[in-house]
Amino acid sequence: MFKNLKIGIKILIILLAVSIIAVSLIGYLGYSVASASLEKEVYSKLIAVREIKKRQLLDYFKIMESQLHVLKDDPYIVSALQEFNNVFKTEGGKVLTPKWSRIARKYDPRMRDLISDFGWYDLFLINIDGDIVYTVMREPDLGMNISNSDLKKSGMGKAFKIANALKGKQMAFADFMPYPPSEGAPAAFMIAQLKDKLGNLEGYCAFQIPLDQINHIMQERTGLGKTGETYLVGPDKLMRSDSFLDSQGHSVVASFGGGLEKNGVDTEASRAALTGKIGEKVILDYRGIPVLSAFTYVDIGGVRWALMAEIDGAQAFSPIYFLKKTI
Repeated sequence: MFKNLKIGIKILIILLAVSIIAVSLIGYLGYSVASASLEKEVYSKLIAVREIKKRQLLDYFKIMESQLHVLKDDPYIVSALQEFNNVFKTEGGKVLTPKWSRIARKYDPRMRDLISDFGWYDLFLINIDGDIVYTVMREPDLGMNISNSDLKKSGMGKAFKIANALKGKQMAFADFMPYPPSEGAPAAFMIAQLKDKLGNLEGYCAFQIPLDQINHIMQERTGLGKTGETYLVGPDKLMRSDSFLDSQGHSVVASFGGGLEKNGVDTEASRAALTGKIGEKVILDYRGIPVLSAFTYVDIGGVRWALMAEIDGAQAFSPIYFLKKTI
């Protein structure tokens, strides 16, 4: 049929075919270049958010360590421990007695100011034997012996064990674990040794790390849109900060109260980060949804956490889908 057409029409068809092929090729190349550029931009934003969160988290723990370091060298704190320990011994290991309360009225105002100014949940004074002789919050752990109670297997017990072996000016850190005196709520601790002017060990000063401060860092979501979030995962693959997208099922409390399968994060990204890898790729997140994930690790006091910055693929690639449709 093509052979029977006039030469003018043949030329027109050939030119039209060449034009269509050229336009299609240009469109495809334009789409490929533009989509690659858009994808690179999304990853760049995630990487920037990831690195900012990591730096903020490390700075926060460094500040807390510095606060505890200042506190442990304060003669006022050592004096408080000595007074509370003396009354604890003379009262037969009892707390909240009239004598104990009289000393508490002396020190409580300063201690309350400290946890308020530093943003801690609670402050503890512990004698050499592991007896908690003073706390600001007066929870059931007050008066308990760390080594001879349920506290032994808690974060407090682990931190106390590490603190016993400390040398120099190091701090002991224990990761989040269920804490019986707080009705099993996850708690993390930092402990430092308290020494007198001659360098003799008098006991320990500890504080309970507030989860809300960690959440404040991780849940600041500028530039992440509707489906973006950053969160932390511990070596047990349970949450160390609350999820924004699933605040009920993937909060720290729900994670420790439930289990890994329903409330934890066992993804390709979390496994890679916990082994010390840093990267970016499309994965299935803890909801089973494709996401762009930029992951890294954070080492704190000998404990490694995974840090993820993620955004749903549907949101991340929406400009690319629109471009494809338009072309």
